This record gives sequence, structure tokens and C-alpha cells, in this order.
Amino acid sequence: MKKLVFFLVFVAFLTAKMAFADDSVLMVKLTADKSMLAQKYAVYTLLKKYNSPMLGEVDAFFKACTIYQINCYLIPSIAGLESGFGKHIPYDSYNAFGWDVGNTDFHSWEDAIMTVARGLRKHYVNKEVTTVQDIAPIYAPPSTTWANNVSYFMHRLESIEETFNSEPLSF
Repeated sequence: MKKLVFFLVFVAFLTAKMAFADDSVLMVKLTADKSMLAQKYAVYTLLKKYNSPMLGEVDAFFKACTIYQINCYLIPSIAGLESGFGKHIPYDSYNAFGWDVGNTDFHSWEDAIMTVARGLRKHYVNKEVTTVQDIAPIYAPPSTTWANNVSYFMHRLESIEETFNSEPLSF
């Protein structure tokens, strides 16, 4: 069923992109769309596996990573470690990320996702702190396991994406 839903979304992308006059431009666009689709599928699949209350926020994760140009797997992976993908948070805080040592309350999941993405861009990426290992001592001091645990979820997402990409879409 999941494959069918994502297949239909892919067909919608394909149909919308047929207006391109140049086939090479069309193929580049289709490749990019399929890559984003595979990444969204990976995030959706992992959030669903963990019965995350953020399951409906896949587009918000990708909006944030696109706007702030950060790895699309970083924010969901931080949520996985910090709160079991949003299941273990202070009541009504929407703070699945341990942001501000868990002391910040957000208005919604999307508000939290966008704020964390903006903060990662401003306080880390813009200062050339870009790897999980470099982010860890600033984001979660004095933890010696934070980087490995966030990386674990990032690798899980990459693995789901690879599985998705290895299975041909049938028409």
C-alpha cells in the first residue's frame, strides 16, 4: 500500500514534468524528484515504525531541510534520539529535539522543526560545524554517545532509501 501511494505521487511528478521540451532536463528533474521521493519515503517509514506523533510532518521536515540547506535526515534523527521521535516530550511542548535543553515549548511540530532547522543552520552549519560528530559536543554536551546514536538513525534512513531505490517502480 505504501509503495502504491508513493508510486501515485511519483506519477503525479512525472505527469507535471512532461511539459519540458528537452528530454535531458526532464530526466534530471525526474531523477531529483525520485531522490526526494525516496528520502520522504524513508522518513515516513521510520516515523511509522516508531509510531511517531510526527508522522504527518514529513513535508515539514523536507521544507525545513530545503529552506535551510541541511541534511534532510539530521532533524528526524535528532528527534529519534532525543524523544523517541516525539513520543517522550514535556506535555504539549512539541519539543522532540531537546532544543534549549528541552526548555523551549513550540506551538506545533512544524514550528519546532522549522526552529530547529533554522538554529542548526545559524549556530552550526554557518560556522562550518556540519558533521554529526562536530555538532554533538555543542548540541549535547557532555554526551559521548550522542553523535553515534544520531548517526544510527541517519544510517537507518539511508538504508530505507537504498531499499526503496533498489526496487523498480512498475507502471
